[in-house]
Amino acid sequence: MILRTDYQFVFWKRFAVDIINIGPSVAGYKLKADVGGNFSDEDRELFFEKLNEALKDKFLG
Repeated sequence: MILRTDYQFVFWKRFAVDIINIGPSVAGYKLKADVGGNFSDEDRELFFEKLNEALKDKFLG
């Protein structure tokens, strides 16, 4: 029999402490992302049409 207890304590917006099975673990992550592209207006419109169709097929309603 394996007994597993998982606890996660979130202290601030980007700081959490995980305690899994044996001992504590501390991890921090930082992500900096920039979204950009060189789509023309027509390409952008076509992309969002296809995206909306795919989302409608996957999530009905």
